[in-house]
Amino acid sequence: MASPTSLPAEALTEIFDSCDTLQQAIALGSACRRFRSLWLSISSPIIRRLGRAEIRAFDDALVAVRATVIAQKHLADGELPPGPFPFHQLGPETNPPSHDELLGVFGYEHLAKCFENIIWHDLFKGTVGLEDFDEDPEGWETWRVGFHASMYRLFLIGAALCRAYQEPFFLRDDDRPRGFLQRLKTAISEEQYFVRSAFDLNDTQYLLKYPAYNFGDHEGHQQIFGPLVEFLVCLSKARAQGHQLKEVSSLFESMGFTNPPGFDDNEASTVFTELVQLLFTYYQLDGLYARLVTYQKRNGECIRSRTRLREKVHLQPKKTTVIIPGAFYPDEFCMPRQIEDAGKLLSVRPVDLSMKTAALSADFPYENLDILLQCLHRASGQPNKYDEFFSTHEPHYEFIQFLCQRHLGLRFSEEAFDPMKEESHYSLWEGERSVFDQTMQDIQAAMGMFTSADTEYEPYFEEMECMI
Repeated sequence: MASPTSLPAEALTEIFDSCDTLQQAIALGSACRRFRSLWLSISSPIIRRLGRAEIRAFDDALVAVRATVIAQKHLADGELPPGPFPFHQLGPETNPPSHDELLGVFGYEHLAKCFENIIWHDLFKGTVGLEDFDEDPEGWETWRVGFHASMYRLFLIGAALCRAYQEPFFLRDDDRPRGFLQRLKTAISEEQYFVRSAFDLNDTQYLLKYPAYNFGDHEGHQQIFGPLVEFLVCLSKARAQGHQLKEVSSLFESMGFTNPPGFDDNEASTVFTELVQLLFTYYQLDGLYARLVTYQKRNGECIRSRTRLREKVHLQPKKTTVIIPGAFYPDEFCMPRQIEDAGKLLSVRPVDLSMKTAALSADFPYENLDILLQCLHRASGQPNKYDEFFSTHEPHYEFIQFLCQRHLGLRFSEEAFDPMKEESHYSLWEGERSVFDQTMQDIQAAMGMFTSADTEYEPYFEEMECMI
């Protein structure tokens, strides 16, 4: 009897095409060298077909994996990620997925499930678990697809904007102050980095040269945010063609906003809905990531660091690398195999980047960008140009503000980030969970966050002359 390995390639290809799951196809491709070689050569269309059927928001995960690989490779080579970022290389239509990219998608899916588990238990203080949603499987699946897609888009954003935020730390600049950020580094080691004195005036003047750190430089923001925002909007518009959101075809009219030019009703509703979902996920990710940061003793000093791998995680290694927006540095997440253990065992550490360019600054890439941005935000006085009584959004949310004004004719409302107001960012997102239900009522819960913009584009912040 003939061995399966003796079958012609055409017949083996038909066998691969008949696989019902990715695991079946991968297992078949691992059977022998010939099967492995054939699988690697024909896997792309099979991966995409089965991946879309099995993995929530598969295309979004694939885009995020590719963006992270590009950014991480450049950083490891001692270079800034490319600018402009090569978004044209990310789409599955023009660049079919490979076997290695599928493994990356598996890692991102597992991490998204870990985040999902932690967030749901946090929202309900442990009184509601994922198993309680068996009564409404369709609604629960809608929630999960929206959450996973938003999480993957955040990973894309972190990779795509990494260059803009790491740029001040790249090659040495004659204008860079001597002892750049030394006061901040000292403040971090002493856990005193939230005081205004942690930021040196010369450091501030230097950072203001870079658009990502100058919150009022909206012309510069077009250069760093524009291509990313266009890419995200194109993704949303493409999804709008494939499905109609529940009850929200006239979302903008129902909220009293003017439908933005260049969008039909469903496209505008989809872009806004996915923006709201992205903002919710962003806020939750900020809080979760902050909990994974600790202080450790090193050479007698207290050094801020991500959590170290714990012994149990060493025994159950599932790892994936992500660039979190706000941190803009590659982090390796070590995940438990059992999702329900995520709250106890999920940990993160900075990726060890081996620099190849000796002329680089010792600070590149900089690991504490999240603290730097928070300090810069505080040092600016948080000037809200629409009402100085209210706080502004944190700096790494600026690209969302840019998207709102550039494409939707909206901006954050004056009181959106006021922690004392009922419909504020903090009150709304702290306990919100229904923004992924895609119904009129749930999406309108975010209405207080936004208002119509008066002009084509204006920064939410006042110019930062007070900082200089």
